[in-house]
Formats: sequence, C-alpha cells, structure tokens
Amino acid sequence: MGTLQFFDPFYSESKATRETGEIWYVPCPEVQHAPTILDVGRSSPTEHHHVSFEICPISPEQHFRESAKNLPIKLLNLKANEELIVSKGKLRPCVVLAQLPTVNPEELPDGIQRKQAGHLGNGAYLVAPMYSIAGPNSTGTYMSALVERVRKLSYLHLFCLPEVKNPEFPRSIVRLDRVFVSHLGCGCKPSKDKVMINDSPMNMIRTQLSIIYDLPISEEDLSAFEEIKAVIQDS
Repeated sequence: MGTLQFFDPFYSESKATRETGEIWYVPCPEVQHAPTILDVGRSSPTEHHHVSFEICPISPEQHFRESAKNLPIKLLNLKANEELIVSKGKLRPCVVLAQLPTVNPEELPDGIQRKQAGHLGNGAYLVAPMYSIAGPNSTGTYMSALVERVRKLSYLHLFCLPEVKNPEFPRSIVRLDRVFVSHLGCGCKPSKDKVMINDSPMNMIRTQLSIIYDLPISEEDLSAFEEIKAVIQDS
C-alpha cells in the first residue's frame, strides 16, 4: 500500500478560488547552485532604451557590492547593490499550501506612508511545485523505484499525487523543499482538471512541511501522521 491507495477519494471539485489544496499552473524559476548574472549597461551615454549586456557567472568580488555602476538605465532602476539574475523557468502545476497574511494600507496614515506600504496589500500564496513522473518508456529523475519510495513516505520533502481519472497510478511528485511565494496572478492559471486535494492528504502534506522546516506541530497531528506512515510502510 502507498499514499495513493490510503486516501480515497484523493481529490474533490475545485472552484479555482485559490484555496488551499488547489492546483494552479505557476511560472517556476529553476533553483541554481550558482546564480548567473546579466551584466547590463547603456549602449551609449545618452541612450536609456538601448543596452549592451553580458551573461556571466556570479562573482563575489564584482556583484551585489556597494560600488558605482555604469550610468543608470531608466526602466531597470537598479541600485548599487542590485543585480539582474538570469534563470530558466517553467510553467509547472503547483499545490496551494496556504494563503499568506497581508497588510491593509487603508489602516495607515494617508500620504507617503500608505503609498510606500501599498504593495503589502497584494494577496500572496505559498505554493509547492509538482514534477512529472517518468513513463515506462522514458527516463527522468522520478522513475519507478524512487516513486515507490516516495509513495511509502520515505522522504518527508516529497509527496506523490495520483492521476485524477486513474487514482491508482502516480501522477507527479510535490517538492516541499522548493516551496515559494506567488501572487497567483498574471501568468498563472488553475489546472484544467478542476480538482483540489482533499483534507486528509493535505494534512499529511502540511505535517511533512512542518517537520522538514522545524515548524510547530500539534501532538495530535504528529501522532496521526506517524500512524498513517506506519500503516503505509508496513503494508
């Protein structure tokens, strides 16, 4: 037995309202061991809109330092200790883990204080990206032996989700070690399956998230998690 068989049903209908457990497609940046920097400057001293640039590895001696840069570029507005990071990205399905708290700017004094804090009122969500499982005729990171271990809860930072129409078969792997914040706005869209993960498997995901990030967790939730894990791994 694995997580796919233990939770039945695994999904329920989603209204695409950015609720916890929903699956959204979100642009996900690739996590790099060493960032790549886009060194950019004006093509000529008088031109703001034409630039020259060089893509180069990060240099601790050269980048993110309080040193004078070249002439400023209006649309980039880079400060002396800021750089442009070049990274690949992919539109991936992501599980919505939580809606994050916001600040109501209207509660602040009118004027510069309210204006400066205005962006803190934008809704934001904690999401975890999902990665495809390799098929029988293809190779990839998540092949059958690894997926089987994930289904047995051998890795607390990974969780296996089933196919929507064939819940006996694995669909993808949720990576809790790659969680990030998104506004779920421009460039994002709800999954066309129109489903969300039910409370029981979501509780497992939240418990795993709490364990790997050393967050507070109730004795009841931890006990329930350990009990389910034991049943799955002993079967």
